Amino acid sequence: MYQQAYQEIASDEQSDVRQSEYEILSHTINVMSDSDQSPEDLLKRSQAIHLVRRVWTYFLSDLSSDDNAMPNDLKASLISIGIFIVRHLDSMRTDRALTFEPLREISSSVQKGLS
Repeated sequence: MYQQAYQEIASDEQSDVRQSEYEILSHTINVMSDSDQSPEDLLKRSQAIHLVRRVWTYFLSDLSSDDNAMPNDLKASLISIGIFIVRHLDSMRTDRALTFEPLREISSSVQKGLS
């Protein structure tokens, strides 16, 4: 009885976390799209880079935590994706020709996996 109640609570918490991650990715996708639609607005671009970097740095930290119970294969794949995103963001700081397009596509794919 207690174990079933605990599992229901844990499942609800996991669902809440997934929903929060989904919403965070949705917000970052919107911010990246907005920035790409105004390429001359360097402040907007800088703020978008900073936001996406903070989000993915948090994801990377969570994924590398010993407390993360996600399967190792999935964690490794998401860590690789996160490293690519952070590197792309670093390159965007100096190369204005780079856009958020590949990061939006990746984030959309990850987001779909959360639903």
